[in-house]
Amino acid sequence: MKEADLRRARSRLRDYLAPMKAHFGRREVQSLVETYVAGLLSDAHKKNAEAIAWEVGEGRVRALQRLLTSARWDEAAVVDRHQQVATELFGSDNGILIVDDTGFRKKGVFSCGVGRQYSGTLGKRDNCQIGVFLSYAVPEKYHTLLDRRLYLQRDWFTPPWAEQRARARVPDDVVFRTKGQLALEMLDAAIARGVPHSWINMDAGYGEAPWFLDALHSSGERYAAAVPEATRVWTERPATLVPKRKGRRGPRPTKLRLAKGAPPSRTVKQVAADLPLKAFESAILRDGEKGPIRIEVAALRVWNSRDKLPGREEWLVVIRRLGQQPETKYILSNASDDTPRMAIAYAGLARWTEEQCFEQGKDDLGLSEYQTKTWTGWMRHTALVMLAHAFLINLKVDGEKRTRAGDGAATALRRRTGT
Repeated sequence: MKEADLRRARSRLRDYLAPMKAHFGRREVQSLVETYVAGLLSDAHKKNAEAIAWEVGEGRVRALQRLLTSARWDEAAVVDRHQQVATELFGSDNGILIVDDTGFRKKGVFSCGVGRQYSGTLGKRDNCQIGVFLSYAVPEKYHTLLDRRLYLQRDWFTPPWAEQRARARVPDDVVFRTKGQLALEMLDAAIARGVPHSWINMDAGYGEAPWFLDALHSSGERYAAAVPEATRVWTERPATLVPKRKGRRGPRPTKLRLAKGAPPSRTVKQVAADLPLKAFESAILRDGEKGPIRIEVAALRVWNSRDKLPGREEWLVVIRRLGQQPETKYILSNASDDTPRMAIAYAGLARWTEEQCFEQGKDDLGLSEYQTKTWTGWMRHTALVMLAHAFLINLKVDGEKRTRAGDGAATALRRRTGT
């Protein structure tokens, strides 16, 4: 926001943060939170505590640094309340919960969770931190971040890293968890809080984990999961059997195996290559910067592969994106067999909304510009960035209400704030 816009929006920001102030504790901390979030929303060149202090915080550098490290406030409760507020503002039964991760490149070795690891954001292995995020999208309307976890590689929990953990102030109760486990933890929490939704979406890094999809299916959740092209399925359910015992000695076989002559599983890429042209239906996904984004969608029922045996029957949706950069995506979904293919396709491609959240967070709200190296610092900075982003969505929702009521000033405010 420009300085004049931020001044006009400051009282509205205070109102937006009001439901959470009990979790910020003392009035001084409440004031610092408002200042920090205002700094994230400002057009300051940098969005770390020092830059924010000089931009909108009257030079209170140490105070804003303490806000992220040692001030007494409950960032977990703030995120909980943030989800409730977001649900009240624009929650919808058509909402989509989306899990994905993003990388934060770092030069040093002391930041919490830093290490040489692969980041899809960076497109390579690099020295970075990885954050796993949960976002929420209401199709064709709103999307914002709901929760986050800092991923720590397994090495961080070995004895040689004990000093590093202590320096980064990693809580004693934090144990190693995979990205999928972190994602499932956030999903379970959001669902328990009553965030309304009809789909869960994820990229191939999570969709390729059978245990993750099975956990969602067992809990009654409907997913549209991107999977790698090497994912194996059957287009016909193969026969299985428990082999007969050979001879009279030895234990009796108990495990299922494919019956002799049963067709082997094939990759989703192979299955898609065999589909005739008439199997694909054309559609417009959404309007892009250079015009409509056109896709072709085919769908068929398949059986997923579990331990090289057929599992449950699911949808395989093949999506071909047309244009100058054609690509093919593969979506597996446990949706019912009467679910329209386009509904699965749109849910399966919803991850672009979380990518937009990352882009706006990093480009405009300082998501990656923090200087804190501690566990608490990262958790608090990202929580406040989420509040800043949700506040912009709040302006958009409120602006649309006023526009429908004929308030031209609201339209001007939306234009100025980029919402």
